[in-house]
Amino acid sequence: MQQPPDERLFSDFPEVTRQEWEKKIREDLKDPDHEKKLVWHTREGFDVKAFYCAEDLQHLKYLEGIPGEFPYVRTGKTELNKWEIRQDITIGDPEKANKTALRILKKGVTSLGLKTDGKMTGSAKRLSLLLKGIPLDRVTINLLTGKDTPKVIEYMFEEISRRKLDANELKGSFDFDPIGSLTINGNFYHSLDTDFNSLKILILRASGTLSSYKVVEVNGLNFSNAGANIVQELAFVLSMGNDYLAALTERGLKADDIAPRMHFVFGIGSDYFMEIAKLRAARLLWAQIVKAYHPEDDASAGMFIHAVTTRWNRTLCDPYVNMLRSTTESMSAILGGADSVEITPFDSAYAVESEFSLRNARNTQILLKEEASFDKVIDPAAGSYYIENLTHHLVQKAWDLFLETEDKGGYIKAFRAGFIQEILAKTARQRMYDIATGQEVLVGTNKYPDQNKLQDNKTELTDQKEKQPEGRIARPITLLRGGAEFEKQCLKS
Repeated sequence: MQQPPDERLFSDFPEVTRQEWEKKIREDLKDPDHEKKLVWHTREGFDVKAFYCAEDLQHLKYLEGIPGEFPYVRTGKTELNKWEIRQDITIGDPEKANKTALRILKKGVTSLGLKTDGKMTGSAKRLSLLLKGIPLDRVTINLLTGKDTPKVIEYMFEEISRRKLDANELKGSFDFDPIGSLTINGNFYHSLDTDFNSLKILILRASGTLSSYKVVEVNGLNFSNAGANIVQELAFVLSMGNDYLAALTERGLKADDIAPRMHFVFGIGSDYFMEIAKLRAARLLWAQIVKAYHPEDDASAGMFIHAVTTRWNRTLCDPYVNMLRSTTESMSAILGGADSVEITPFDSAYAVESEFSLRNARNTQILLKEEASFDKVIDPAAGSYYIENLTHHLVQKAWDLFLETEDKGGYIKAFRAGFIQEILAKTARQRMYDIATGQEVLVGTNKYPDQNKLQDNKTELTDQKEKQPEGRIARPITLLRGGAEFEKQCLKS
């Protein structure tokens, strides 16, 4: 009987063992010590080999999983690799912001981030002006209202009622994140108990009516923008999330109440394959953490990921290079299975975003979806010898640091003791030194800079100071750009 074409194809290519590959490499390179020279030691603390083969997957237990199934390493998606194209708007005048929102919704944006100020959160009328004409049942609305979320959610309910919409059919999020406030400001919004009690009420309020809304944000972008390596970002994000689960279950909520109301924000850098692996590792580890709280529904262990291109590696010397970085970074986020993606405009490090940079940020994602068909395949990295092993290494290293943080009492206690700040500061110092000495390359900064552009944008170089809020209970982390110090030295020379 004639073999099917696919079986004949594989019979023509016999399996090659690792020993045979190594023998061929030695012969071609004529170097018996090739392995030491080709192994890459990562910032994350593990070695990456020159090549991987099928034998390197045999110890990985999660490979049989499929998309939509626990532990969600392959995402919770079951139909295509859908993601939301998000763009954020900073609001001063709600009517002007409304016009901007309506304009960008016509240009391909499917998820709006609305950054509100104190005045904006002062009345239901201002929120109504902001949302005028926006189809809340067809657009994802993310209200970045921070500590004011408890009152803004009530304004949102008023708007939904006025429009006679079914609140349970709406999608979006709030960014209530008292642990994130502690991280970047050195203080909770009010106090630990007050904030967590408010959070419990928020979750109960949303669960009954806004069932598809997320109300708890866990922000890892801040770690990325503080210079953290990928293992550190993963471990500390997971530790923050675990603190939320622990504190809220102590207050009487169940894992099934809490976890589905959480969304995670990750920064995406330019380490292409590592960033893909990071999101896969994050989902696997989070699923295991939620499982420890005994949810009744496995779906509660899924992780909603919003990915934002990092500010850490942005250059002032040649800002158009930032567009290239944003493209590969958004590719990593999408291939890694992010649920929504936001591209930071290329000029945001030194200016108010221009209409051109905002358009470019939108269109990059639209091209990847409509022309490059990135939405057609869920978890295309699955089975890749290289990416599966990167995922495995990140899982192991991040879990070790997570456990070390838990041994210190969890994220909040470790942060108040200075443990997390010291780790991040040490990594940032090393990375900035590596950039200054050329060991870490930032094209447009320490390689091929445009000095004329640096002169044009030099005012931004004065803003890299640590926040010093009064009465803080912990030292906040410092948000940086990796090339800022190098650029300062260039200006002096």
